[in-house]
Amino acid sequence: MTYLGNTSSLSLAADHGHKSPLLLDSLLTSEVRKRWDQGEYTDLATLLEKHPEIKHCRSFVLDLAHEEYCRRLATGECLDADEFSRQFPSYQKSLYFLIEVHKLLEHDPHFRILQDNVSWPRPSEEFLGFSILSELGRGTFARVYLACESALGGRLVALKVALHGSGEAETLGKLKHPNIVPVYSIQEDAKIGLTAICMPYLGRTTLCDVLDKAFSNTQIPKKSRIIVDTIQDLNTDANVLETSSLDRILCNGLYVEGIIHLAIQLAEALEYIHSCGICHGDLKPSNVLLSLEGRPLLLDFNLSVEKHFNSSRIGGTLPYMAPEQLELVMLEESDGSVRTDPQTDIYSLGVILYQLLSGDLPFGSISWDSSVEQVAEQLLKEQAKGPCSLRKKNKQVDQRLAQLIHDCLAYSPDQRPKSANVLITVLRKELTPLRRAIRWYHYRHWFVDLVACIVLMIILIGVSFLAFRPSYNIRQFKSGLQFYNKGDYESAINYFNDSLQVNRQQHDVLFSRGRAYQKISNYSLAYEDYKESFRLSPKAEVSACMGYCANKLGFYKEAINYYQKALSLGYKSPLVLHNVGYSYFQLNKLDEASSYLEEALTANSNLQTSHNVLVLVYLSRAFNGQPIAEAAFEHAKKAIELGPDTGDLYFNTALLYACAARDKPEMKHAALQYAEKAVEHGINPNKIANTPTFSILQADQQFTNLLMKKSMVPLVKSEYLVDPVEE
Repeated sequence: MTYLGNTSSLSLAADHGHKSPLLLDSLLTSEVRKRWDQGEYTDLATLLEKHPEIKHCRSFVLDLAHEEYCRRLATGECLDADEFSRQFPSYQKSLYFLIEVHKLLEHDPHFRILQDNVSWPRPSEEFLGFSILSELGRGTFARVYLACESALGGRLVALKVALHGSGEAETLGKLKHPNIVPVYSIQEDAKIGLTAICMPYLGRTTLCDVLDKAFSNTQIPKKSRIIVDTIQDLNTDANVLETSSLDRILCNGLYVEGIIHLAIQLAEALEYIHSCGICHGDLKPSNVLLSLEGRPLLLDFNLSVEKHFNSSRIGGTLPYMAPEQLELVMLEESDGSVRTDPQTDIYSLGVILYQLLSGDLPFGSISWDSSVEQVAEQLLKEQAKGPCSLRKKNKQVDQRLAQLIHDCLAYSPDQRPKSANVLITVLRKELTPLRRAIRWYHYRHWFVDLVACIVLMIILIGVSFLAFRPSYNIRQFKSGLQFYNKGDYESAINYFNDSLQVNRQQHDVLFSRGRAYQKISNYSLAYEDYKESFRLSPKAEVSACMGYCANKLGFYKEAINYYQKALSLGYKSPLVLHNVGYSYFQLNKLDEASSYLEEALTANSNLQTSHNVLVLVYLSRAFNGQPIAEAAFEHAKKAIELGPDTGDLYFNTALLYACAARDKPEMKHAALQYAEKAVEHGINPNKIANTPTFSILQADQQFTNLLMKKSMVPLVKSEYLVDPVEE
């Protein structure tokens, strides 16, 4: 049994220009192997420099490079796998992984039997109705070919030939998701036990290629454009009929954002298959294809598990396996009862994201010169310690994203995200405009350095003119004012708190904190701050603010006293006069209310709130039997003219005209018009129907029709009380 899955990328790649590059790679392969068999040394790295057009043939390069490495070892040459892989920078990481995995698999007799006993199709052969053109990738249990399907006009397809692959084919056949490779057809050769899974050509790039290109040097990539470049470099001869435009994040975003963009789609694919009762079981970069439009697609479901995730198969690729899978690998004997859970897929996705963002595996390098069980044991010990800090490897990864990936890599499944849907939710927040703006700001470190230099120069210049800098409490006060002016009242309060902890006897800080509390509708705390500020420095506007808070808390008599104090101290603002009138109205002292409201309008005739409250004053008098004065209608019309229009403003105006209609029937029409306006602005028709004053309109068919209408907009209420301090 093998626990490594595919040892190289099973990329669903094809080459529509097979008359040149693919033919060339076949000829070169034959020629190079012929020379090797004859004992003539041929340096593949030099050969690739002479024929750069075949560098995009990933399977050809990896397979031949690995064979060169093995042949040179067999001649007694001492080779270091890492140093040898550096000769192929575009494939360095993949080639190194391939070499080391093959070393490990040499200890596995099952793998050696597979290598020796399976008769895989070869290029130029016919297999189950397909003409095999070229091999595109190979793994432990399968190989992928570029093939021509003669029965359908010779279309080019990607043909995966797997050993006993009917189970995978059955699984793939019923999955339909934009991030899972679809299946055209499935055929099986029962005699030799091989299954052919025919799939569309969607490009030749996998996440392995992204890793190779993105980390071909020691620098972490900064722009997501490198993902697009990888796709385009490997598909220069592609001829796909339908492609959609690339996502803007991939074209113009940061590299971290490009990886998040891909991760969201992979998590969506996992959420889908998990909801179908399927667990992939072998997630890794080579099993994620990138289509020409940059869409990631899951491949290789040969180790997937269905039906409550119970299986007797143990499989996967060691560096991407969860601890609970590795523990099963270490067992010498198994009872055949294996529990595979969606949490294992989440763990594997975490490893992939960590690797894509850092270029390294999360638990350090692995010593491959031992058995599968020993490597599993070594890896399990490292997993128990936790992953290396992702932020130390890539400073572009912010704390929240790093923590999410570390959570995916938790040793215990219970500590990982509960489902792929949780991942989707958190990852989408990482691509909000605010998070992208913050990330962009941190990315422009040169700009930050420039600003820092300018600030330093300003400080140095300032020091030469200032004997000392402002004290801590003054600095905190000024910072609080900055946040207050931005509308961030919670942050402003925190800074004011810091300032007051140093010195409680600061009337201006107390007043400012009171204003911030007032803005967040915490009138009790605002009142206490105003009261203390007034005790330290009795200012008129502070008293006016105390009156406002008293109003909001329902203490109208106290509010009037505070407003009167403000007026006596010279704060004769029309806003204060209005609030005094409003307070008297609440106490049902209509004459006093009218007097102050009229005085406020004398100072400022455009105070809609004063016109609003005067309408209420006239209505109250009308309900007490007094006739409606002509001034009432003028105030109502002026309030509507000034705006904003509100449902209760139209409702109160309709009441005025309905009251007047008792003596002047010609007022009914206006009452109906304003009642209709009230409904249009959110008033419930039931409120009109249940108001006795409108009974005078019941005989009118227009009124009956009005009551049948439904309000289509939310109700916006009028303002009757105003902040007495103008900012």
